[in-house]
Amino acid sequence: MGGISGALFNGSKIQLQNCYNTGNVNGGLAIGGIVGLNQGEFTNCYNTGDVNASRQLAGGVVGNNQGICSNCYNIGNISGTAKIGGVSGSLSGNEPAILNNCYSLEGKSSDIVGDIVNGTVESSSIKTEQEIKSLAPILGSAFKDDYGEESINDGYPILSWQ
Repeated sequence: MGGISGALFNGSKIQLQNCYNTGNVNGGLAIGGIVGLNQGEFTNCYNTGDVNASRQLAGGVVGNNQGICSNCYNIGNISGTAKIGGVSGSLSGNEPAILNNCYSLEGKSSDIVGDIVNGTVESSSIKTEQEIKSLAPILGSAFKDDYGEESINDGYPILSWQ
């Protein structure tokens, strides 16, 4: 279960991009702020809602990543019984999963990924509040800074279309 999609399956030719979730996501297994199970590809997403897996595989962005996840961040709380990550609960699958340029707010989880079975973590880490608020240029052109009187995300980066 995810805040945007429960699952992105391999071969579905669906690319999820430029989205965000602000709602809380609760479920049993493979729970993510954006996607529960990813076997495809998604990019340029962020989550501010809380994620709770009553079992395991809880991630601020993706519960179980078996595909590619890039240019994402999480500032929501994450809880579960095992395999809990600030961005992904697990990297697994037949092909190596990739987590690239993804970040989580410190204090949400001790690790960026809860369990790495088959995959790589590239340019991804846990960051302080100030570091996350300064990420827009690092996340790429799909994001912009959120500041000033018209702030809609407490100063954290937002998508360019917002």
